[in-house]
Amino acid sequence: MSQSYLEKRVKAAIAEAKGSKAGARKLLLTWAINDQQLLLSLSRRHLPALAAQAVEFVLAGLTAHAAGQPKPVKPGENIGKDILAALGGRNAATFGQEDAAPPLSKRAASQQHIDAIHKMAKSPVRKS
Repeated sequence: MSQSYLEKRVKAAIAEAKGSKAGARKLLLTWAINDQQLLLSLSRRHLPALAAQAVEFVLAGLTAHAAGQPKPVKPGENIGKDILAALGGRNAATFGQEDAAPPLSKRAASQQHIDAIHKMAKSPVRKS
């Protein structure tokens, strides 16, 4: 029953938003605040993952606190320090290249390469 109810509400949101996906999403979220059945229908398949995440979060905070370690920092609390650390580090990412591998260190030239360069340097220059 909840799937047919959810489908009806989604269709109503799409119709009211005149086909706009973003508008329909906003309407559904607004309606879900006051409609318990809609909220449960929307979130039913995600409840096990939400419950597992909540348990892990609390256990991580409790074990860190019990061991004398500081509690996890909430996102955004030390945002300035995080930004400075990211920008000022030796291996700081360059904008647009965050996923690029760090530069390779220079390797010594092989003896074969050195001999080839010397041979090219000794050979006479040909004029065409």
